[in-house]
Order: sequence, then structure tokens, then C-alpha cells
Amino acid sequence: LEDSLGFSRSVFELLQVLVEVFFIAHLMACIWWGVSDAVSPNPWFTQPSMVYKDLTHQPVGEKYLFSLYFTLTTMTTVGYGDIFASNNGEMVLNILLVLLGASVFGYVIANVSTILESFDRVQSVQRSRIEVIKEYLSEKG
Repeated sequence: LEDSLGFSRSVFELLQVLVEVFFIAHLMACIWWGVSDAVSPNPWFTQPSMVYKDLTHQPVGEKYLFSLYFTLTTMTTVGYGDIFASNNGEMVLNILLVLLGASVFGYVIANVSTILESFDRVQSVQRSRIEVIKEYLSEKG
């Protein structure tokens, strides 16, 4: 696939990390919605002042979008504060989400650093090969 598309292995590795992060965010968004709905008689998504409107009777896609928005802003430590835990169960889940977000952040930084280092190493090898070819051609030419 790499050869047919003309992309380096590093690009595919970066895309893999991105897909992994979004998969984790997706799972956490589903858990955030499901657990809040299951453990709380008055969950965060029923608070119109928090989420702009009561989401109880909204389509699933809109509920998922709000949950994913909350999850991504929490995992990236931005956390705008417009959506937050409204009871103890949600607070515990939110603490776990923040811990997971910090772990995912460390994972991403480590992987991206390794991928970029690998990418730089490949370019360095290519440069040295080009220099050898240039020297050979200058000796023969």
C-alpha cells in the first residue's frame, strides 16, 4: 500500500496513531454517555444550561457529537467547561477520563517522536547515498 500510494512508512504510522486516538476518544464518548445515563437520575445531558439544550430526546448522532466533543476537549486538557460532571458518578468517570487522556497524550508524544526520528533517519540515509553517487559520478565524469 505504501509503494502504490507513494507515501513513506512514517506517514502510515502517523495515521495509525491518529486512528488509535480517535478510537479511544470514541470509546470514551460512548462510555461517558452510557454510564452517565445509567448511574444518574439527572445526568449532564439533561442540564440545558450546560449543553445549550436538553439532549434527552435528541437524535443519537447529536448525543454522540456532544459526548465526543466533551471527551476530546477533556483528553486534550483543553476542557472548556461548558460540559462537566453533574454528580459523583460522573465525577469519578471524569477523573478516569482525565487520567486516560494524560496517558494517551504521553503515548502520542512518544510515538510521534519515534516516527519523526525514524523519518529523519531515512532522509539521512538517502542523503548519504546521494552523496556517494555524486562522488562516483564526479570521479567517472
